Amino acid sequence: MGGQLLEWLKRSFGWVLEIASRLAEAVGFELLPRRWVVERAFGWFNRYRRLSKDYEFLPATSETMILVAMIHLMVRRLRACPAR
Repeated sequence: MGGQLLEWLKRSFGWVLEIASRLAEAVGFELLPRRWVVERAFGWFNRYRRLSKDYEFLPATSETMILVAMIHLMVRRLRACPAR
């Protein structure tokens, strides 16, 4: 699963992509490892109106809006931390 993509990522960037897939014998709901991290990030994006739908014409603009949203989120979290 993911053969060419895995090879390309490893060769181009040195990244190792781990694909969390469901077991074939699983029945019903099964918690997949680390999937919640991705789902949580998508939930954060829904708080930003411009990211709730695909309004942008260029993919670069969409990427920029995601970066702006994450920067905003991280700055708010840093500001909320108590001084040590």
